[in-house]
Amino acid sequence: MKKHIVLIGTKYQKQTINPWLITMFLLLPTLAFSHLCNDVYRQSNKWIIEPEVSNIIVKDTFSFKIFLTNNMDRGLAKGGLEAESNAYDITIKPYSMEIKRFAKVSFDVTLKLKKGVNPGAHDITFKLVGRGEEGAGREVVSFCLTTAASLPPPPPPSTTFTSNCNVKPIKTSVPNIDGKLDEECWKETAIFTNFYSNKGGKSKNQTVVLLTYDEKNLYIGAICTEEMIEKIKGDKLNILISPNLDNKFYKIEIDTSGKSKFYKISNGDKEEINSSINSSISVDTDKKAWFMEMSLPLNSLSIDKIKDKEKWRLNIIRFRFKVDGDISFWSGNFSNADTPNGFGEIQFIQ
Repeated sequence: MKKHIVLIGTKYQKQTINPWLITMFLLLPTLAFSHLCNDVYRQSNKWIIEPEVSNIIVKDTFSFKIFLTNNMDRGLAKGGLEAESNAYDITIKPYSMEIKRFAKVSFDVTLKLKKGVNPGAHDITFKLVGRGEEGAGREVVSFCLTTAASLPPPPPPSTTFTSNCNVKPIKTSVPNIDGKLDEECWKETAIFTNFYSNKGGKSKNQTVVLLTYDEKNLYIGAICTEEMIEKIKGDKLNILISPNLDNKFYKIEIDTSGKSKFYKISNGDKEEINSSINSSISVDTDKKAWFMEMSLPLNSLSIDKIKDKEKWRLNIIRFRFKVDGDISFWSGNFSNADTPNGFGEIQFIQ
């Protein structure tokens, strides 16, 4: 099994994917191990790899960090990062470190162009290894970065966010929260779609999110198309809302069974606030999609009333863990979609 993840260079690249962007290839180790005690080396798809920057241009020397998140069922006592390239001399620090389960760590990487090699697009193969007593490393996961010949030009401002980001109030009766999305009010709502995948390009299983409001509530609907509906158990939506256009935002996690979690996040600190949220959520499915319908009181977001032309920032991220590991997002890119820097902008119109 091989996975491809394309990192989009900036939050503006919502509509186009540029060929100079870094592509990471997560490869399963080529050796077959027969003993259960070596099962750690069968879990290469449990790692999340995130370079600090999305475009690497090396004219002489370039330094950056590579972040790795361990989602295996155990830690790695002595994890080290190794690299090979025909174009660069590569230094990586530290030599090894303990990488606990669910921990996110980073390695400092410095690339120096070899003598006689011209700047441009060159491949670098990285391997995360488990180091033994003699320093020899056994491969856990490998991936490839390709440096860029030059920075791609930014797309025009019209592609910053999806085209429909004006949110209108309900003109008819409020929806019955049953997961059906068949009420008249959903026909005139703001529509958020064209989700991009962490694997590159638009997600094959698109998500459509609907948003409207009244004096007391936000109403959120979602249509999550799915070609393998029988495998969706455990998949989820994350809805991220920043009413004050700052680093404080609310995170709502909803899975396919209708279970939800609410968090308040301020400058990276996360506080669970389930007990103070009086929302109503319902989920339904058919043969080609699963649906979510929700009412969220404005006072749950510390908002008394939405004003005309008021602007918020928002993002929606969909996780298809049980199907194929696909992660798709409305705004931003794979590395910043869950932070305010990657959120899109919405405006309320009365």
